[in-house]
Amino acid sequence: MSKVDQRPLVESFTAAQAARLSGLTMDMLNYLCRYEVAVPSGNSQRGRGKRRQYTYTDILLLRVLAQLLKQGVSVIGLRKSLTAYRKRNAVLPDISSCRYFVTDGYNVFLQDGGRLEDLTSGQRAFTFVLDMEPVREALQKQMRRVRRTGNA
Repeated sequence: MSKVDQRPLVESFTAAQAARLSGLTMDMLNYLCRYEVAVPSGNSQRGRGKRRQYTYTDILLLRVLAQLLKQGVSVIGLRKSLTAYRKRNAVLPDISSCRYFVTDGYNVFLQDGGRLEDLTSGQRAFTFVLDMEPVREALQKQMRRVRRTGNA
């Protein structure tokens, strides 16, 4: 009979684990936390001597931020959007369910389905985002067929 792993599921991660999982250095993680770009939500107690605990959603946001930073997006611009959002007493939407994270380097938008929300203002708009790759592939496939058969 095989032994079943009975360890409890990890619901939160330490700062070192969050840095490793997100691809950020500890220095960058500390910076993002200090300036409230990414706020750990794994524990309600904050302050000196309290260990920061990061949830899956926190680490997902950190990973997105790490990718944006690698592409040259300014932390200051992201900070303004995320801080303005929290000042409206809004809770960051569950980034794990959003389809797209959109930024122009200063403003942050989350898109899920046909709604696009500007995190700075809370303004929502209906949008249509079309992934062009399948459209191009279908057209090229159809064009090859037309060339072969001579029919449209």
